[in-house]
Amino acid sequence: MRKVSAFLAAAFLFSSCSLVDNGTADVSTYNYGYVTQDGKSVVATGIRTLDTDGNELFGSGGCMVQAGEYFYWYGEHRFANYGFLGTSCYRSKDLVHWENRGDIVRWDINDCGTILAGGKDGSIIVERPKVIYNKKYGYYVMWGHLDRGYGLAGVVVCKGNSPDNTDGSWEYVDWFRPFDGSKFNVHENGSYGDSAYYDDEGVHGTDPYGYMSRDCTLFVDDDGTAYFAGSYAENQYMHIYRLTDDYLHIDESYWPTDNTLSATAREAPCLFREGDVYYMISSGTAGWTSTITTLQYAYDIRGPWSSTLTIGDTTYVGQLSQSDRSQPAYVFKLEATDGSGNYDWIYMGDRWGPAFGGSSPYDSQYVWCELYLNKGSSHMYFSEALLVDIKHGDVSSPTYYKLQDRAGGYIYSADTSFAGLNPQRVTSLDNVYKGQWRFYPVGDAYMIINRWSGMCLSVVDDALNSRLVLASRDYTDTKQLWYIDDYSTPYNKIRSKYSGYYISDSHPITGGVAQSSWGYRNPGWTHDSTIESNEKYTRINYMAFKVTQ
Repeated sequence: MRKVSAFLAAAFLFSSCSLVDNGTADVSTYNYGYVTQDGKSVVATGIRTLDTDGNELFGSGGCMVQAGEYFYWYGEHRFANYGFLGTSCYRSKDLVHWENRGDIVRWDINDCGTILAGGKDGSIIVERPKVIYNKKYGYYVMWGHLDRGYGLAGVVVCKGNSPDNTDGSWEYVDWFRPFDGSKFNVHENGSYGDSAYYDDEGVHGTDPYGYMSRDCTLFVDDDGTAYFAGSYAENQYMHIYRLTDDYLHIDESYWPTDNTLSATAREAPCLFREGDVYYMISSGTAGWTSTITTLQYAYDIRGPWSSTLTIGDTTYVGQLSQSDRSQPAYVFKLEATDGSGNYDWIYMGDRWGPAFGGSSPYDSQYVWCELYLNKGSSHMYFSEALLVDIKHGDVSSPTYYKLQDRAGGYIYSADTSFAGLNPQRVTSLDNVYKGQWRFYPVGDAYMIINRWSGMCLSVVDDALNSRLVLASRDYTDTKQLWYIDDYSTPYNKIRSKYSGYYISDSHPITGGVAQSSWGYRNPGWTHDSTIESNEKYTRINYMAFKVTQ
């Protein structure tokens, strides 16, 4: 059964031990998460994840497989020219520390033949690799979208005896289009000008047989039957194909329902099952840019499927419908390791680099969300981090705090995924996530990270009264580190490790949120004789904060 976690809303007074969810961060992970003392994992999302060697993790468009005590994360590994370099593989016991296990398949190994070797010059790409395990035959299978200039629009299949390729068993099987046998007489041209359709004399050959297949996913049903879902007809429609029992070919005795989902222009499919209900999550077709994320459900995998329903997070005001500004990659079922049968769902998505200020897919961020399923009432919980209890199969949010000054205002994130903007002071939280902050311990100090933007509070310099900014997380930058000093219960002072100044909320000179000296004098400031002597004038109401949930 699925465990549903309650959202904690009760306020409680600040205490230093509660700020880190009963754990200590290992900053050598680079990923702004940690494992708590009771074995739960705080997993940061919306970041460019690094492996345990400090190198960028290539997980875009991929999937997750839980095997034994490890989780395996697969993704697209590209050359700088976007060509296929390999299908990457990483493993972790806690979803925080990711060990690079090498590529399971590469352009130049595994007897791949000439088709995948084209990845080096950029002519061949392999996108959205998905891996499943065949219990009957005892091996793993990968399917992915194979293309050349987005004209071939085909499928590539590989298999191996282990979830990684440390035993050297992974091998190329085939590439094809679904139902490409001449007896089916299915023709979808793809790109008419693609060089694959010309002979040595430069004469255009017969239009290719078979259905186009681009964005895709794999799914294994409860009875062990595997299915492959792929977009066709220039990404206008989606087919769901049944596979043969070896998972290496399309079962051509099972003809797919035309436009199975009865929806148009859908890609990035994620197919899975909860109880007696099948689900499909997908996105629109807008290149690298995130679009409205939709969910459909059915009681039979062949349909009829429900109409497309927007799925998002209804907790706050903002981008409810774009799966936290990401495109779907995979929906992963986290199964408890204690034998209880409990499980939870994790949505995995990509914020593609070119749509978020990056120059290539290498600059992409990985977004994970807690996913709650109940047919038309399904929704996600957005957060820059997840609290994952692997033993008990439970996913929730880590502890977040509001920073409320004595005058009743809150420190509030800008509506951004980009660094450089200024945090604000507001008197009401219309978007509750923008007013929630996570404390990430770094040595004797903390980073203060916003739940919505994933940005952290930072000073710009050590100048008195300079405004704070929202910065991309960098635990090595002392401008982003803060001390929480006791003041007068239930209030605290928040002091910059870099400048020694304190956060001043709604500074009367600069406006917004700034750093200031605790005893800074200015005749225009509010005089509070109950806190300071009559000789001092200070905006003390805006420098003392309650740190509460």
